[in-house]
Amino acid sequence: MKRLNELFTISSGVVFKRLEAPPGTSGHEYKIITLKSINDLGYLEIEYFDEFKSKKEIIGKHIAQIGDIIVRLSYPYTAVNIDKEAQGAIIPSLFAILRPKGKKVISEYASIFLNSDYMKKQYNRDASGSALQMIKMSALKNYEVITPTLERQKSIIEISKLSIKELHLIEALLEQKKLYHKGIFQELIKLEG
Repeated sequence: MKRLNELFTISSGVVFKRLEAPPGTSGHEYKIITLKSINDLGYLEIEYFDEFKSKKEIIGKHIAQIGDIIVRLSYPYTAVNIDKEAQGAIIPSLFAILRPKGKKVISEYASIFLNSDYMKKQYNRDASGSALQMIKMSALKNYEVITPTLERQKSIIEISKLSIKELHLIEALLEQKKLYHKGIFQELIKLEG
């Protein structure tokens, strides 16, 4: 086992309100990751990114890079791996940013592990605050990650991808079933009238 801060450089996202360009002025345009864009299953839904205009260029650690992991610091404490679709988006202060230090752990595997029931119990135990329960950066840095061989990590990633693909198909089928049943009821109501 390794501590997260041994495997990743960990920092918090940016307080973007301080950087917001006043209305009607020019600025640098960015996409910003929102709480709504983080699916509970651990993937990003980019259609829920917001638009953001900054009064100055944002560079460095607050810009999402492929291989980064972001962790929602409030419930449900979901971790998401950044892929090419999210690359370049701004990461707000609602998230911790984990940037890999080396090659001992694959980011996709680490995000799966960080979303495990084992980790959720630790988050819930360490969360503090009265109105909004949040995990502290100091606690996050000290969490231990089980690091199996790279081959095993790759196998876990593939199984996770298949699982998420299956869930997407089930969701799509459910939507189709809802439309089908709605259509049936519409026809039945027409026949009665």
